[in-house]
Amino acid sequence: MTKLKILVSAPIKHLETKRKILNKNFKCKYINHNHHNKINLLLKKSDGWICSPSPKKLISLENYPNIKFIKFIATPSTGTTHISNKLIKNTSIKILSISMDKKIKTIKASSEYTFSLALTLIKKINLARKYVNLGYWREKETHLRSNELFNKTAGIIGYGRIGKNLNTYAKAFGMNTIIYDPKFKNNNFNKINNIKLIQDNCHIIFICINFTFNNLNFINKNFFSKLKKRPFIINTSRGEVVNEADLLYALKSKLISGAGLDILKNEQNLDINNNKLVKYSKKNQNLLITPHIAGLTFESEYKAMSITIELIKKFYK
Repeated sequence: MTKLKILVSAPIKHLETKRKILNKNFKCKYINHNHHNKINLLLKKSDGWICSPSPKKLISLENYPNIKFIKFIATPSTGTTHISNKLIKNTSIKILSISMDKKIKTIKASSEYTFSLALTLIKKINLARKYVNLGYWREKETHLRSNELFNKTAGIIGYGRIGKNLNTYAKAFGMNTIIYDPKFKNNNFNKINNIKLIQDNCHIIFICINFTFNNLNFINKNFFSKLKKRPFIINTSRGEVVNEADLLYALKSKLISGAGLDILKNEQNLDINNNKLVKYSKKNQNLLITPHIAGLTFESEYKAMSITIELIKKFYK
């Protein structure tokens, strides 16, 4: 039986055992995800593409014209915002995402990171490290005083895999939780599907919804204007879910106490030096931005590549 010819631009050097499995089952060509012209040339000779989950360029017909020759794109990620919506909807190319497999429940990296980002921001850990490096010890304690999480209320918008994990973590810290997810049905939750409960009661709000065009700018000026507790906003979902201009307004107007972001809008065309949120974060300690690394662990990438390989086998026996 002829082996599928697969182009692999997803990072894999640190996953040697998975590379061996790929080579055993398929005919693979490996390439750096930043070599756009070479990728386009190789696509013409490939059956499928295991893409990087965070490419510099949007995966589209415009950027990669030869993509029309392949049968599938497999991404070792749950999200697919790095793949053109036009490509997903208007071509016969099959999109394989690890969200299609139940084993993603064993991947905890993004959930752990999301809660860690909240702790770093709220406990001012990043600022404390900065002061030590500047030669201060207890001299700056007025600027470093923070709050306990115990007995505070966390709002979780989106009760999927990550939202469920965050609920567990928050409970372990003695927090109360309010869930918002219209798709989730469970009689054990009497505080559900009412966004106003989150706006009225929460000290921290975790944004965990999947990005679709229905929830583009789901968090906006209208949402911020109704907040009662000046909460911390934590977003490791997708940048498109939060209106960035409105978030900046909320920070400057002190409608929120701070924000922790692991993502920004339109990352495939991101001009990081001119991004207004990045500029603000350089001068203000109530905004913490990290470079989309919530899922970047050895264990999660190992599991994600395992699932990706199994998905390809399943669809292309």
